[in-house]
Amino acid sequence: DRYGKPTEVVLELTRDIKLGWKKAREVEREQEVRQKENESLKAELQDLKISVSSDTLLKLRLFRECAGADGLTVKCVYSGEVINVARLFSPDVEIDHILPYSQTLDDSIANKVLCVTSANRAKGNQAPFQAFGHSPAGYDWKAILARAATLARGRRRRFDEDALSRFQAEGGFL
Repeated sequence: DRYGKPTEVVLELTRDIKLGWKKAREVEREQEVRQKENESLKAELQDLKISVSSDTLLKLRLFRECAGADGLTVKCVYSGEVINVARLFSPDVEIDHILPYSQTLDDSIANKVLCVTSANRAKGNQAPFQAFGHSPAGYDWKAILARAATLARGRRRRFDEDALSRFQAEGGFL
């Protein structure tokens, strides 16, 4: 109802069969590693006396992936404000879709970063360059790019000037 009738339906059936035995086993090992990581994150949340939910698990996962050398802090990629574990679970910190979900339908972890709520509001429903490329008051595009350069490649490239158009030209997210 919201987006109209689909223009295309893609079915992937038995894709694991074509992987072969060795590749399928590798996928299983990766799933086991992710399961152990999830259990570790859940235990850490319980130690912090934070309720376990998909949102808190994702926040902690992103925090651990992006933590600085000290392992105790993350900087908001947009504002540069420091996010520590105590602040992480407050309403002051949100998970942002780097490229807007409404335009890409990309809800993958590679399209997400932690940021302070005020920066997320300033970014709105725009790609990072659209929102901050002209360095509006309170935001410095060069500093944002420097902070984005520390992210994993899949996230970092979403800060390019042409990231949204490139994403759409590549066929988007199935």
